[in-house]
Amino acid sequence: MTRPKQPTMLGFASLLGAAVLLTACGGMPGGPGSMDTVKTEGGLVRGKGSEVHAYLGIPYAAAPTGENRWQPPQPAQRWSGTRDGSAFGPDCMQPAEYPELRGAGMSEDCLSVNVWSPAKQPGEKLPVMVWIYGGGFTYGSGSHPSYDGEALAKRGVVVVTLNYRLGLLGFMAHPELSAESATRSSGNYGLLDQIAALKWVQRNVAAFGGDAVKVTVFGQSAGAHSISTLIASPLADGLFQQAIVQSVGVMRPVASLKEAESFGASFGSSIKDLRAIPAAELVERLRKSPSRGSKITTWPTLSIVADGLVVRQPDFKAYGQGQFQKVRVMVGNVANEGGGAARNIPVKTVPEFSSYLSLNFPGFETRAHQAYAITQDSQIQQALADVYSDTLGNSLLGVRTIPRHRHT
Repeated sequence: MTRPKQPTMLGFASLLGAAVLLTACGGMPGGPGSMDTVKTEGGLVRGKGSEVHAYLGIPYAAAPTGENRWQPPQPAQRWSGTRDGSAFGPDCMQPAEYPELRGAGMSEDCLSVNVWSPAKQPGEKLPVMVWIYGGGFTYGSGSHPSYDGEALAKRGVVVVTLNYRLGLLGFMAHPELSAESATRSSGNYGLLDQIAALKWVQRNVAAFGGDAVKVTVFGQSAGAHSISTLIASPLADGLFQQAIVQSVGVMRPVASLKEAESFGASFGSSIKDLRAIPAAELVERLRKSPSRGSKITTWPTLSIVADGLVVRQPDFKAYGQGQFQKVRVMVGNVANEGGGAARNIPVKTVPEFSSYLSLNFPGFETRAHQAYAITQDSQIQQALADVYSDTLGNSLLGVRTIPRHRHT
């Protein structure tokens, strides 16, 4: 498994990194108009800052540990007194690839949001922007310094970042998990975390000066794929009114529930035994597991699952049938989108590249070789970047289709 690209800086959109849930419960202690402390549904939270107040590490769900591992997020417990919101909570379990994360270490108990608000008093009804990070559904956190919301909040919006479960803990389906579920589904726990965070924003953001009917979700790469999926999921209806998707990552192949269950079972047949394994060991098992190899036009080894609950069908099918929320969407990408990822594809010669195209586009080999025609080994790196960009980075074309002309 290779490390995903570092978060892409696309204007102010990539300043954010996790989903925030705030409460619309009345006023703030500390005098009329004070925003030093806010009242959320879980209890009081003391922030930090002056022009912009930051409220960090607020739980939006209970710790998904023990029997709650591989379960939908459960309600967070209330706390007594005033919670210190001056520091990020733990980052979700993941390989130690991002030393710059600012969370309190890694833990399964990571389902928290961070809020930056320029409001001078609650109820100002400022627009709200909720960032969902990328990282291949295996890496990432709302604590990443690229997603710090202060600069964007100074422009007059409430900024929220969130953490969601990653890797095997966030997206593993399994036959026994499906059997114990009332909906006979499993996987997509990270998506359910995102939905829970967005619901928390609806219930609480007024206390931070935000308007629950002016919510924009935005994200990059896997975050963009998440948003595209949420737009097509009935479980997310009404939770946001606008969306921005960057480094697009949408309309990708997704695993069927049966395929995903088979992959999950490869890590162990007993869910009871898997729940007893330390989270760090599960992270290591995934890191060492076989990847999908050189085929990028089929579903990734661990990602969004067409589980029948959160994801009724892949987003490209839902959009084609008009089954999606009618929200305003802005789409963006960066130049040479696949450049970083292409370096990890083990193709070095023209014959190897020819075989790579045939493997990825069965039935469309002639069109693939025409679209990505090269004659020299020196052209391979850019050609691989183009293929990656067109199929995974900017994949608005559906599954196993060939673009009419090269990505530039």
